[in-house]
Amino acid sequence: MRGLSAKVLRTACDVGGDGGADAGVALGKLAWLVRLRWLAVAAQLVCAGLGYKYGLLTPAEMPAYLAIVCSLITFNAATQVALERRPDWASARMTFLQMAVDLLALSVLLSVTGGCFNPLFALIYLHAALGPLILGARWSKAYLALTVVCLALVCAGSDMTMAKMGHGPSLPRELHLAAEVFVVVVIWFLTYWFSASVGHMRTEMGRLQRQQQRSDHLRALGAMAASFSHEFSTPLNTAKIRSERLARRLPVVARDDDFLAARKALEQCEATLRELFDCDQNAFAARFEQIDLVQFVRRVCDRWQTDRSDLNLSLAAPPPSLFCKAPQVVLAKSLVDLLDNAADASRGGASQIDVAVAATGGHATVSVADRGLGLPPSVKTRLGDPFVSTKPDGIGLGLYSANALMEALGGFLRIESRERGGTIITLSFPLEQGATA
Repeated sequence: MRGLSAKVLRTACDVGGDGGADAGVALGKLAWLVRLRWLAVAAQLVCAGLGYKYGLLTPAEMPAYLAIVCSLITFNAATQVALERRPDWASARMTFLQMAVDLLALSVLLSVTGGCFNPLFALIYLHAALGPLILGARWSKAYLALTVVCLALVCAGSDMTMAKMGHGPSLPRELHLAAEVFVVVVIWFLTYWFSASVGHMRTEMGRLQRQQQRSDHLRALGAMAASFSHEFSTPLNTAKIRSERLARRLPVVARDDDFLAARKALEQCEATLRELFDCDQNAFAARFEQIDLVQFVRRVCDRWQTDRSDLNLSLAAPPPSLFCKAPQVVLAKSLVDLLDNAADASRGGASQIDVAVAATGGHATVSVADRGLGLPPSVKTRLGDPFVSTKPDGIGLGLYSANALMEALGGFLRIESRERGGTIITLSFPLEQGATA
């Protein structure tokens, strides 16, 4: 068993991708079933001794009982050897077959030792519960059907005169079987619901962990940007002062095209640093406030349109107000970033940008659509990552910060291709209860 556990660990560490991860999980489940089967075989041998001693297992039944146990021992040893030599042999189908063998062996043992009146008949219920926990949805349903068939076969061979309820008459065989099937199905549904809930919680936990990682990355980028701005401000200020002195000292140089281009580049660097400082100061204002989303988006679009009069911007908003809680400064900056991206994509004649605000299923959505060339699939899949951008001078933090904001609000950011060319970027986050007016 130590060799099998080491093999499982190596395989789980070596797998890559979703398929490899699934194979590693299947291998771990099979290794666990092998260990559990050894415990079951030991328990069956103990039960055989006790049953023979107290007359529950007759000498005529003992050979069949021991033959089934020996078959399980052989089968389990072969499974263990196969897993050690061929770890890729593991799969969801093989896990189902392994559990089916255990269920069939238990059913035969119960049939030869009292049927549904054997004290260990409750192990059928245990198998019904293990199905949803170990198998996927598809194989779990097939395993439930197999459990019901085995249950019917065990009860069919039982002496129904033993089935008494108090001092009343014996139960009809059909009623007794229906009651047992009902219990098995209820156990399966409860376990299936529990397994699905745990899976959903695991998925949600993974999502929250990824969200935390994005937040940590964003804070790290902010710290790096702040450090960069402080380190860069001193030499930039020196270069600007010296250029101004040079311009006053040599008027001819002040009119040179190269000198003017250098001055303009210095001013752009100064504006970028000022924006970084402003963002650092605005971080303290990133508190959650109740806002009327329709009016908020309209104000942001109007202010943005003032500086981009060369573009046509249309806003489609529902008549009622939509109230939500969000940090106004951060949300406004994310919306401006999306509008800037749409404007950059609209160069070359496609000057129409469409903004829409809507409410769907308790979520508010703000979409920005352009008529640009669209995004290639290779870029679209990584566009929410930092430093990934379609613009030559872009740093890829606009969509990254917008996506991080949506995750912090419990929403999401979606990127879609638009019919007849272009891109639609949608921000979706929860509304407040009774948010429409």
